[in-house]
Amino acid sequence: MRGKISGLLAALAVLGAASAARADDMAMGPAGLVGNDATMLDLAAGSSAGLGGHKEFETYGGRAELRFGDKFWYIGPAVGVVANARGGFAGYAGGYADIRLGQIMATPLLAVSGWSRGGKTDINLGGPVEFRSEITISYRLPYDMRIGVMVAHMSNAGLYHLNPGENEIMASFAFPLRF
Repeated sequence: MRGKISGLLAALAVLGAASAARADDMAMGPAGLVGNDATMLDLAAGSSAGLGGHKEFETYGGRAELRFGDKFWYIGPAVGVVANARGGFAGYAGGYADIRLGQIMATPLLAVSGWSRGGKTDINLGGPVEFRSEITISYRLPYDMRIGVMVAHMSNAGLYHLNPGENEIMASFAFPLRF
């Protein structure tokens, strides 16, 4: 999944580089890349570590993510935190893009994170440096709010001997911060 999201973000960067430097929406048929937009706070809750064969570590978790609205070539900065009920915690920073198809929004994100294992019952991701890839598919509500589903994967990409990865699926609610 991480490879697909990486390819998508690379394609978005190439498309953005080929376009004008200002960040207006760019239509691509019925879909389009969203340029500068409101800064969004996205809150999510759901299953953590239970997808992809790690059932013994399945637990619930939550995420808070701040996606800044100012973008460069359709890519914007984002920061966030994710935690699970077993005490595992990660803070991350990276880049995201918004792709609009009518009222449906797809928001892929790639980030570098710092992971802290919660305890012996929490999944061991191999080390503190991890990489996060996620995509949120949401429906755009009135007042620029969004409700949707977020799927994410976090792993160390082979930096450490142990690399099981951790997967999440969560319900997501995002709303604009106007400041």
